[in-house]
Amino acid sequence: MRFWYRYIYPSLDLIAQHKFDKVMEFILGDLDNFVSLTFEELSNELLLERFPEALSSGSYWDHKVEIDILLELPHNEVIVGECKWKNSKICKKTLTALQKKSAIAGFTPKLYALFSKSSFSNELLKSQAKNLLLFDLEDFKEWSEKKAYKKREKKPYSFEF
Repeated sequence: MRFWYRYIYPSLDLIAQHKFDKVMEFILGDLDNFVSLTFEELSNELLLERFPEALSSGSYWDHKVEIDILLELPHNEVIVGECKWKNSKICKKTLTALQKKSAIAGFTPKLYALFSKSSFSNELLKSQAKNLLLFDLEDFKEWSEKKAYKKREKKPYSFEF
């Protein structure tokens, strides 16, 4: 639905005029922005799957900082996450920036989570701390396959008369 209202509906006149190149130019010029929002939502869902005890989740922002994912856990613990839908690897400065944003917002996270379309720098992989979770597209693939398998595993309802 979002795709329709973001791209197709505003382009109905161009579509009616068979100006499909213009429509594609419009869509492709903004598609990474569109996908990045969905990537954030999926990243949040993946964390919720890993931490079912979470009390709440979502984005956090105030007049000083914006944090892509904030997962509130019992005992006043939080997990903060940063999502990057870009064609380059996430490097350690992204983690450092997330740590600074967390401090400014007044959070002391139990864990930091980084989500990347294009993996992580060697420096970040080598320095992986115990309080750091790294997720790339392979993790999303495994997660989606696991969810699909669980759906197939369910037995159909049976009715006895």
